[in-house]
Amino acid sequence: MEIKKYPEKPVLLVDDEQEYLQSASFSLRSSGINNVIKCQDSREVMGLLEEKKASAIVLDNLMPFLNGVDLLPQIVNSYPDLPVIMLTAINEIETAVECMKQGAFDYLVKPVEKQRLITSVRRAIEFEEMRKQNKDLTETLRDVNRELVEKAQEQEKLVQHLKITAGQLQSILDTSRGVLLLVDGNQKIVEVNKNTKAYFNLDSSEIIGKDFNYFVDRIEDCFEDRDLFHKVLKHKSELTHTERLHDFENIMHSEYRLLALKPVRRIINVFTTPVDFHDEKCKGNVWGFSDITTFLKADEQLHTIVEASPISLLISRLEDGKIIYANNNLGDMAGYQKDEVIGRQTTDFYYDPAERDALIQSLTENGIVNNFELKLKKKSGGFLWTVISLVLTKLYDERVIVGGLYDISPQKEAFFKVEEARRNLLEAQSQLVQSEKMASLGSLVAGVAHEINNPVGAVNSSADVAKRGMEKVRGILETIESLDELKENGSIQKLLNVVGNSQNVISEGCSRISEIVKSLKNFSRIDEAENQDADIHEGLESTLTLVHHQFKRRIEVVRDYGELPLVNCYPNQLNQVFMNLLVNASQAIKDKGKVTIKTRVESENIVVRISDNGKGIPAGNIENIFDPGFTTKGVGVGTGLGLSICYNIIEKHKGKISVQSKPGETVFKIEIPL
Repeated sequence: MEIKKYPEKPVLLVDDEQEYLQSASFSLRSSGINNVIKCQDSREVMGLLEEKKASAIVLDNLMPFLNGVDLLPQIVNSYPDLPVIMLTAINEIETAVECMKQGAFDYLVKPVEKQRLITSVRRAIEFEEMRKQNKDLTETLRDVNRELVEKAQEQEKLVQHLKITAGQLQSILDTSRGVLLLVDGNQKIVEVNKNTKAYFNLDSSEIIGKDFNYFVDRIEDCFEDRDLFHKVLKHKSELTHTERLHDFENIMHSEYRLLALKPVRRIINVFTTPVDFHDEKCKGNVWGFSDITTFLKADEQLHTIVEASPISLLISRLEDGKIIYANNNLGDMAGYQKDEVIGRQTTDFYYDPAERDALIQSLTENGIVNNFELKLKKKSGGFLWTVISLVLTKLYDERVIVGGLYDISPQKEAFFKVEEARRNLLEAQSQLVQSEKMASLGSLVAGVAHEINNPVGAVNSSADVAKRGMEKVRGILETIESLDELKENGSIQKLLNVVGNSQNVISEGCSRISEIVKSLKNFSRIDEAENQDADIHEGLESTLTLVHHQFKRRIEVVRDYGELPLVNCYPNQLNQVFMNLLVNASQAIKDKGKVTIKTRVESENIVVRISDNGKGIPAGNIENIFDPGFTTKGVGVGTGLGLSICYNIIEKHKGKISVQSKPGETVFKIEIPL
């Protein structure tokens, strides 16, 4: 176990005489002061203090380099709580006294007696410890004092708050439209509001401090039926705590309405609710007398408005869906009488009862449901479409649903008709697109037929050459009688070379025909109505194959293809766009020219630019270029639908198509979102 040194922080001995340091250190250690550091060079003192944090210093006055008198101010300024004991000679007493004034703790005259040194160092250590404890105690007292001041301020604020609250409570009582009385557990009236004067011609000073029965006796003459008045008060006072809260909400119950004749005629409702006083054992009551004359008239007006509302209204219980209120319009909407609706379950009228579960789940999560489409049964059979909005609330401590319904059957039927018309329009549009596609193909038929006839003619010619060559080989073989004679006959090898060349021509021709037919099929197919991941470059190449006869020997095609990912699209429709733009480019170039196809990915879009160096589009036609029926090719040449259909196809892909044109350059830009 480690033995704790005394003191915990070291005592620093500073003297240039090695013998004195040894003697003083031995004396201190022999007295139990074990933690001692010796220093002969006064220049090292400040560094040692920063490193060791001493509890006391014994400092010799006369030392080389830096004497104690000069070092003392540095120590006091840097470590004001550190006790410094000065060592002086007999003839330096005045200097020692001056050091005490500058902050030294004590001084010792050399030669120093052992016990005198030990006593002074112990006093310095204890003084330093006491000063630390005193400082901590001072801080503690300061914190306690601060806390007491804060608590006193809080109490003062609380007193002020209570005064303000009392004033506010009285203001609240006085601003109440009815009469309010605060009665303690001994039936003594503690507080009343000023309305007792207007209601019963009584000043508050006449009532406060009196028994509640005194107040009752003073006001009973104000009511038309005294017996009913006492019966209502007795009934209210006998209610349980829960019953009083429920009864407070039920202020409109006709059984408890009283007719007051004095000082003015008014209908009054009485209510009471329990209240706790400062003493937990003391339970009191707040008695209230409210004028509900205007309220009843407003209620009658509101009831009339609700019943006449064109919106069907109902209130049902959340737990079981039982309808507890419905206005006339709700029954009329579905063909029921009002009495046939109230008391039944809401699910009795749902076309699909399971829909209530979804409604209730949304209602309990959000507290409200807005504009939910719901099918309801009609009494006569069939159903009607409604929009229902619901809100969750409480009525007499029970969770209920307040709902409003609106019949949207006419709008729904109109919507179905519009939807059917939209489907017919889409079908007609699809037929129009296909018709335009067939028209485009029709204009290419002659060229495509020519493209096919060329390889077909080559195939037929080569097949005839191969046939005749094989007949000659067969004739030669019939005249040869030995293998040596066959090897020496060079005409067979020539014939086989001719046949091989013919086979190559036939293979190339068939490949060309297959490529043209494949491109034609890809362009014209209508069996791929759904969108799919497609290669834009493959579509461009298929289209270029079909328009090859219009381009060859006249138009140079420059392909500047970038790296494109597959894009989700309607590939056959995009091929139709490419076909229209390429054919238009071909027709814009009178003699020889160039068509450039550039593809890139730009800003999350696949961009295809098709440009030509033809005659260009007149500036006045640019704005109308995509309008249906607009054409610059003359009567009987163009349908005016090609670019309009291109525009619709790109818009269907949520993309954009635009054009920039000037004489000698026209650029169509297609953007399709990735």
